[in-house]
Amino acid sequence: MVQAQMTETERNKAIVNTSALNEQVRELGHEVGKFRDAGGELGIGDDLAHIVDSLNYELRDRILTLVSHNLGPQQQANLMLVLKKAGEWLDEERKELERPPQKSSGLRIAPNSEAARRLRDLDYFETFLRCLARDVLRSMADFNFQTSRAR
Repeated sequence: MVQAQMTETERNKAIVNTSALNEQVRELGHEVGKFRDAGGELGIGDDLAHIVDSLNYELRDRILTLVSHNLGPQQQANLMLVLKKAGEWLDEERKELERPPQKSSGLRIAPNSEAARRLRDLDYFETFLRCLARDVLRSMADFNFQTSRAR
């Protein structure tokens, strides 16, 4: 069964709400990372990390709902472009962070903890993006299959 498309008002409201959740998840994830880096209590840090993971799943579900209700051919092409660009930005950021340290006076400068944390964040985000992209592609394939069967 083909899902009914959202009205523009419904879509805009869903996008605003999803964007707000995305920002909250990002901020909470950042704060949990700082808490863990500061040597916070392990149990509390683990619990907070589970909350962030749970919110990430909710965010992913909201994104998939938006996708499944707004999948015209142009929207699919736009979404593929966004996913491609996000992957390219991740690769560029990773290359910059993994660039060999500069040598000074023959001594190797160790990468700082901020760069290491950012690399961990990139790895986490890349995993999230790949899972989301896989689910989006499945949703698009299902939408296209259902649409072709309905004709």
